[in-house]
Amino acid sequence: MKLKNLFTFDTLKITLPAGKTILAVVLILPFLLIIMEGLLRVIPIPASLFVPSIDRELSYPEIDIKLSRLSVIERREPVDCFLLGSSMIDFGVDPTELNLQPHLLEIEEPVCFNMALKAMKPEVMAKIADILIKRSHPALIIMGISPVDFTGGESVIRQFVHAPWVEYQEGRYSTEGWWIENSFTYRYWLSFLKYRDPLYRSDLKNQLAMINSYGMQEEEKGTRPYQLKTELAIPDFQFSSVDVDGFTHILNNRSPSLRVIVVEMPVHPDFLPYYIPGGATGYEEKFIQPISELLEEKNIPIIRTQEKISGIVTADGWKDYLHLNRSGAQQFSRWLAEELGRDK
Repeated sequence: MKLKNLFTFDTLKITLPAGKTILAVVLILPFLLIIMEGLLRVIPIPASLFVPSIDRELSYPEIDIKLSRLSVIERREPVDCFLLGSSMIDFGVDPTELNLQPHLLEIEEPVCFNMALKAMKPEVMAKIADILIKRSHPALIIMGISPVDFTGGESVIRQFVHAPWVEYQEGRYSTEGWWIENSFTYRYWLSFLKYRDPLYRSDLKNQLAMINSYGMQEEEKGTRPYQLKTELAIPDFQFSSVDVDGFTHILNNRSPSLRVIVVEMPVHPDFLPYYIPGGATGYEEKFIQPISELLEEKNIPIIRTQEKISGIVTADGWKDYLHLNRSGAQQFSRWLAEELGRDK
């Protein structure tokens, strides 16, 4: 073949069969995506491989796992009670113990779920509470609080308040938020993007092993006893305004159809003198008193636990000075279930 024949018009033009192929792909692709979406809704990918994600930037698998666990439960039965807070309630309260009660307050045969998250502050807690109330219509919200929750500061989970999915849930326009809400395929795609990070994969694997079906993180009893640190943990304790606002926002959700209860999350009794300035007296004056005044104003009860904790949790029930291990959580959860099981 002569060289000039390679550059003729006939050589370069797109033929009709190629055009048909492209057109066929364009027409078939939406149908394939619809089929994939339907399959993912009926037969989800095993969690050991992927957990659908709600944000492309937030490398925080715990929230994805808990939303996935919650979705599984709500396919069977409605969840009418949510636990909210930081890692202290995340590790410290087992919903399965609460669910064994014949009634919690006015709820008959309760179904509780632990939606507490590590390092979650009330600012973020308020956003999550709004979403849960809107979607699940619970009858009871139990908030666990401690001074460490109100100290401000930045944490990974604070980014959640700016997530497109949250914006969409709040009624603000967000194209990506719409896709996350309405497409499992897109949520799995976001999960795939993050799954390429080895640190995310490792964290996801650990969290999947620790979070039970009702959202609690189960920390087994350690081989070493808790060691007391005799240094002030929060030397400059003061309430963060954004977190007080978030806490107040949740309290304002109280209504005839929604009870809000606050639980004082205890620390190791030997650690209390080193928690915030002033020891036990400072704890009462600088934390409990302002919180109690706010709750009294809103007519919301608080369940006190710190003064009683030595009689509730045995010495081997602590993971560290802030967190209970599996044994301690079981003891504390049973006590709390009995408290909530009484008519109030």
